[in-house]
Amino acid sequence: MHDSSDVLSLNKVSEHVTFIGAGYVAMELATFLAAAGSQVTILVRGKHVLRHFYQKYSAELVTRMVQRGIQFKFATEATCITQLSDKYVVELNQGSSLVTDYVVNASGRTSNIEKLDLSAAQIDYSPKGINVDQHLQTSVKNIYAIGDVTSQDVPNLTTVAEFQSHYLFNSLEKGLSQPINYPAIGTGVFAFPQLAQAGINPDSVSEDKDNFEIVEYELSQSSLYAGQKEKGLLTVVYDKANYIVGVSEISTSAVNDVNYFVPIIGLRIRKNEWHQNVLPIYPALADKIEGILR
Repeated sequence: MHDSSDVLSLNKVSEHVTFIGAGYVAMELATFLAAAGSQVTILVRGKHVLRHFYQKYSAELVTRMVQRGIQFKFATEATCITQLSDKYVVELNQGSSLVTDYVVNASGRTSNIEKLDLSAAQIDYSPKGINVDQHLQTSVKNIYAIGDVTSQDVPNLTTVAEFQSHYLFNSLEKGLSQPINYPAIGTGVFAFPQLAQAGINPDSVSEDKDNFEIVEYELSQSSLYAGQKEKGLLTVVYDKANYIVGVSEISTSAVNDVNYFVPIIGLRIRKNEWHQNVLPIYPALADKIEGILR
């Protein structure tokens, strides 16, 4: 099997490529390989892709990718992979099999802690990683852990690991004692169309109508989308004080759009405050946001 580094080093694309997994890596690499001419099949262990994203838009992304010829097989796992000459036979849990030219393992990465012998040091851990408190300290005093190796419920992103490292440096070097307080975190999938979000996921508060309002906007009415066939959708989560606390978007420019919302969420800005203090360049991506927040 191959990994993402192998795919990025290819000199030519294969006729048929199979991905095991449907996270960031699979969705992004499948997009550009399909655009380059490969037939692409994605094996999804469960019923959904990108489960940490707004599921309405994750499902919409699947629909758009299927329209581009990418095939998804849900509730499907590879049980055995056999190489026969220049082909691979992938046996599936449903009793069937498929023949492919190239197999990519994009099933996700787990914390690489097996060889650390953490039990000998009496450090608590779980299958998700090393357990840490709000100061990033493990169960053993003066031993800390940051990044993907921890079991914290935060996105496993480079930016998050860097933020943790700065926090830990300030705590240890400067003697600061306050617990870590994560800022608004933006994340995106560079598929086509793009999928991005920051702050609160609408799925997590959809039933809490007393404290949150969820509003969806269709971006195709923007002048920047004039003539485009791709429909853009943006969902904004407002709290009861009318602060923007979360955004999710699927569009050809979702990553850039959501990046504009990250400071709005992090700095706690209301709709009317944005309009009173910000007048972006027109026409530009930020103009869409200005129109929405009026």
